Amino acid sequence: MYIFCLFVIIRVNYGCLCGD
Repeated sequence: MYIFCLFVIIRVNYGCLCGD
């Protein structure tokens, strides 16, 4: 999930925890 990943990156200090 790249769309959801963008939101996660901001919350996890630019650290994408999702895979797809």
